[in-house]
Amino acid sequence: MYVNQPIAITYKLYIDARFGIAGLENIQEPRYANFWSQQLLDKIQVTEVVRNGRPFRCVTLKQVLLYPQQAGEQVISPSLLPLFYNCPPTKWISSEIALI
Repeated sequence: MYVNQPIAITYKLYIDARFGIAGLENIQEPRYANFWSQQLLDKIQVTEVVRNGRPFRCVTLKQVLLYPQQAGEQVISPSLLPLFYNCPPTKWISSEIALI
C-alpha cells in the first residue's frame, strides 16, 4: 500500500428476499486509523438480485474511499451492525454481525 493511493471499500449485505430486515441505520463505523476517508454513499441502497437462481436483497450499507497516510500494511477494524430480521411467518430475531 502506498501513501495516498486510493482504495474503495463497499460494505454489502445479501439477505434472502423472503426475510424482512430492520435496524440497518445503526451501523457502527469502523476506525480508519492512518487513513483519510471520503464517504461515497450517503444513504443505504437496496437492490433485488438473483444468485444461484434464488432471489436476494443486496443492501449496500456504506461506500468509502480511503487514502492511506502511511506506506505498508494497514489494518481496518470491522464495522458492527445490530439488526433485526423477520423469518417467515412473523418471528423477529435480533442479531449483530461484523462487516469485515
